[in-house]
Amino acid sequence: MAVDAKGGESLPFFLQKLWQIVCDQSTDHLISWSEDGKSFFVIQQDAFSHEVLPQYFKHRNFSSFVRQLNMYDFHKITSTENGLSSSTEEIGFTHEFFRQDRPDLLDQIKRKVNPRNAQLVQQQQSAQLSKDDLDTMVKSLHELRNRQDQVVSALSSLTRDKDGLWSEVLTLRQQVTRQDVVIKKLLGFIGQCVTQGTLPLKRPHLAITQIDELEGSQFKVGSMTSPQQQQQQQQ
Repeated sequence: MAVDAKGGESLPFFLQKLWQIVCDQSTDHLISWSEDGKSFFVIQQDAFSHEVLPQYFKHRNFSSFVRQLNMYDFHKITSTENGLSSSTEEIGFTHEFFRQDRPDLLDQIKRKVNPRNAQLVQQQQSAQLSKDDLDTMVKSLHELRNRQDQVVSALSSLTRDKDGLWSEVLTLRQQVTRQDVVIKKLLGFIGQCVTQGTLPLKRPHLAITQIDELEGSQFKVGSMTSPQQQQQQQQ
């Protein structure tokens, strides 16, 4: 009959069989609990190996039985102070979670980890941690790449805006240059008119169309005449 651990998980095969062997009162003359129920004794090793072990395991090797006990961290009792006789046939074992009438403690008995296996497990855990770290680094790199792409896009947009601004600035400079030329020509024309006395004082709006055409054309001084000069020409 299998002994289930607390929570419904099945116990290891060896612990199930060990519990059945020690609790079987029909073999108390070969193996039994101690008086305090905190350990068990194998009273006659040879008889136990030949009569009991084959009923539960596929061998009659007492040394193999002891090795299994050691693997689950059972401790050997050899002192006569623990109730053992001085006979070499009698040997006892104890475990803090192997107690009489306490099958609920059995699930806390764990198999000892071989140092090599422990090192292998540690290496695997380290490798797993390294893989997790690598995955985190790759994810961070992807995020940085996305941010970099956003920055490059923003810089490209700023560059285009800058090029547009420079184009506008150049256009304005050209307009200012052309206006400077027109202003200089107008100032020169006005100065010549004042010097020659041909500046129309009563009708300053005359020849406005000629002034608008100054840009890109040659202006002839004296092409505009006053009303007095026009009357003299008509006479």
